Amino acid sequence: MDVAMTTKINQSTGRLRVCWGNVFLHMFSLEFLNQVATSLEKDSVYHLAQKTIPLFHGYTMGLKLEQFIFDAFNYSPSTTLFEVLREEEFAPVKNANGSAYDTPDSAKLMLLRLHSRWLVAAGCFVTHSVPLYMTCVEDNSTSYLSGLAQPTVIEDFLAAL
Repeated sequence: MDVAMTTKINQSTGRLRVCWGNVFLHMFSLEFLNQVATSLEKDSVYHLAQKTIPLFHGYTMGLKLEQFIFDAFNYSPSTTLFEVLREEEFAPVKNANGSAYDTPDSAKLMLLRLHSRWLVAAGCFVTHSVPLYMTCVEDNSTSYLSGLAQPTVIEDFLAAL
């Protein structure tokens, strides 16, 4: 994508023109996937991509034919999109710890912050001297926290995972 396109503003909304991404959380039935596989076998759709190809003595540029999960959407009678807050729903792990972003530690920190926000929203007082981690919850609202007397605290959150 052109770098200039990533900074353009939609004049009617004041938001970036290109402001959505896909966290790759898709749900399909097995029946639908079988239908898509059969259809793509007959009517293959390939996308041309330039790739760096490793060689014995370095790298070279090459062309690769790719298929994407998005190609399945054309075979669906309907799709549903959800707009979510990145800091609540998306903590990618793409790099090793020590990298600038998207590491296991940064994902854990985002989870800690989310759980702290839930507790504060439920009326709890949270100090940040001890990391808080909440076990699996029934839903993503704070309604189940209303009767909470004292949260379970894991002393060393990072070691507990």
